[in-house]
Amino acid sequence: MSSTFTRADILKVALPLLASFLLEQVIGMTDAAFLGRVGEVELGASAIGGVAFITFLTLGLGFAYAAQATMGHALGEKRYARVGEIFGNAGLLLLGMGVAISVLVWVVGDQMMGVLCQSKDVAVASTDYIVWRSMGLPVAFAVGLLRSFYVATFKTRVITLSSIAMVLANVLFNYALIFGWGPIPAMGIKGAAIASALCEVVAFAVLLAFLFKKNQHKTFELFRHFKVNRTIQQQLLNMGIWVSLQEAVAFGTWMLFFVAVEHISPLALAASNVVRQLSSLIFMFIHAFGSATGSLGANLIGQGKPEAVKQLALAGLKLTSQFAIPVGLVILLGHTYILRIFTDIPEVLTHAVGPLFVMVAGYLFGVPSMFYTYVFSGVGANRVSGIASIVSSIAYVIYTQWIAITTMDTTWAWTADAFFYGATGVGILYYMRGDVWLKEAMSRRHAGAAH
Repeated sequence: MSSTFTRADILKVALPLLASFLLEQVIGMTDAAFLGRVGEVELGASAIGGVAFITFLTLGLGFAYAAQATMGHALGEKRYARVGEIFGNAGLLLLGMGVAISVLVWVVGDQMMGVLCQSKDVAVASTDYIVWRSMGLPVAFAVGLLRSFYVATFKTRVITLSSIAMVLANVLFNYALIFGWGPIPAMGIKGAAIASALCEVVAFAVLLAFLFKKNQHKTFELFRHFKVNRTIQQQLLNMGIWVSLQEAVAFGTWMLFFVAVEHISPLALAASNVVRQLSSLIFMFIHAFGSATGSLGANLIGQGKPEAVKQLALAGLKLTSQFAIPVGLVILLGHTYILRIFTDIPEVLTHAVGPLFVMVAGYLFGVPSMFYTYVFSGVGANRVSGIASIVSSIAYVIYTQWIAITTMDTTWAWTADAFFYGATGVGILYYMRGDVWLKEAMSRRHAGAAH
């Protein structure tokens, strides 16, 4: 890879990521589209159960992102064996976390959903989803680590291939497990959860096969270091804890938002789940370009060129806006037809229109703050991005609870997203003053290079 990077380099890394995110979004859309034909309760419950699962998932993926940043630094320094050491230690950490969280959810999942949900039917359906979906967490963490490796080494096309395999598997598994097929009984929302977990296994197999086919495991000595290195473990914990907290708090507060919406009515929850699926179409551009820019920035920091990262980030932000804004406008203009992809329930379709318009406006307003959050994490400035996101999430919870007390209007409730993006933006601007984020990223790089 070149010692300097351009818009073309960002696109080269981001577009395969974007394709994979789009394909994964198709998976979420497929789940919603199938469950939207099962019933209003199942469609709504999958929102709470799905966001709860993502919250648990991010507890581990924070450490995968930390591994991505440290592997990127090592690659920039051309320390290939060091990449393998980081990969092996991150694998040990994530495997332990995946098993522990899966067991915990299995034991307390029903009590958790019983406390969160007002409707007994929604609580039972949400429990079915989160318990069975969480059984796949160890594999999901392994997939996250492999993806972080491919992003750090700029081999993102294989991520797209794994996502294609996931989509094909998801359509088959969803149809068979949700509605029943031959000897397989209809499982409803439980079937959707099991199908999603099986898709992770398919993705893992594809990513692992590519690793061996291209001899990446030999180049970076990936499987020679499954032994605890306390220095690397400490580095991953120091960086990863902030990303894990940042993401878990962000998605955890989002789950509280859906709980607040569920207290309005099951109809409001079902409509909000449809809106959530469409919001991900915009979010994936921010995620892809932010992650790509952060990975390239980590490489530049590894080369000792932090001054080039700011210019790279500006180029990435422009690209993100050029993609995300048109997509948001298409959603608004074609909402009548797009909403029908997810459900044929007339009440849900009508109820979703107002929240949809508010969601799109909020997302477009929040592009810069969300983009820089991913860039900060990608280069290794995890503490500053974590603090900014956690403080914003606390403000978001306060705002959401105020909304829940003062209104029963679903459209008004969705203004909470714009509030969160604005609060995050304030934190991001604070840490951009004096290049605080770059200084932290450089200190992480020096700490890794010292060992």
